[in-house]
Amino acid sequence: MSVDGHNTNIVVVALLRRGNTLFIAKRADTKQTWPGRYELIGGHVDPGESLEDALHREVREEIGVEINVGQIVGAFTYESEDTFKVEICYLCDLAESSSEPVLNAEDHSEAAWISKEELSVFGKEDEETGMLEKAFALIEEGES
Repeated sequence: MSVDGHNTNIVVVALLRRGNTLFIAKRADTKQTWPGRYELIGGHVDPGESLEDALHREVREEIGVEINVGQIVGAFTYESEDTFKVEICYLCDLAESSSEPVLNAEDHSEAAWISKEELSVFGKEDEETGMLEKAFALIEEGES
């Protein structure tokens, strides 16, 4: 998509919850953009695709599980590779029929279910960190 001559992408990500923990994954060292950085699971919305359909597809591609998509936790914008991006973050749960996540080695090298207290251990200091903090607050409040 192009807005005022700038490339624009919509990105959807899952704040994937298990109990009081959230799932993050470390980008593969072979990735051109932000190798070795911890991130949420998700990706770009394809033309003609709904936000939720894109999120289901991206989660299946990256970690091989089905999810139940919950509420939007928040959104933010950033620039990457000369593209303006809008990232929308959803609180999600594993579908009952899903097994544990299995990483696609092309995308991620390792992953963890982290608690609110462990967030700082992973050196994650970016816009997604604020979304993780909001999700942990919702979990503490008992939101679904």
